[in-house]
Amino acid sequence: MSLMPTTLLFSSSINMQICMKVNEAEAKAIGQRIDAARIDRGLTLPELATRTGVDYSQVFKICKGQFIVISGSVWQICNKLHISPLPDALQDEDERRLTRGVLSLWNRTHEDADRIVKMLHSIRDVRDGS
Repeated sequence: MSLMPTTLLFSSSINMQICMKVNEAEAKAIGQRIDAARIDRGLTLPELATRTGVDYSQVFKICKGQFIVISGSVWQICNKLHISPLPDALQDEDERRLTRGVLSLWNRTHEDADRIVKMLHSIRDVRDGS
C-alpha cells in the first residue's frame, strides 16, 4: 500500500476528508467488504446510491473494487454501511471496535458529529493531562 499525501479539511461541521492510494488487491478487498455489507443490509446498488448521495456509476465501480484512491465517495458509502474503508492491513480489532462504537453514537447530523468530536477531544485532553 502506498500512502498519498493526506488532506484534512475542517469546517464548522467537522468535515474531514482523507484520501489514500490503494493497490488493486486492496481496492478489490475493500469493494468486496462494501458489497457484502450492502447485501447484508438488503440494499440494492441504486438504493445505496440514493442513501449516500453518491452517483450510481460510482457506487457500482466502488463495489467492484474499481478505484485507486479511497476518496470521499468511498468514505461516504462506508460510513453509511458502518464499516471501515481502510485496507485490512491498517485495521486491528481495537480500531474496528472503536469505529463501530463511535458510528453507533452518531445520529447522522452535522450537529451530532460536532458534539461527538468535541467529546472525543475532551477525552483526549483529560487523558493527556491538558
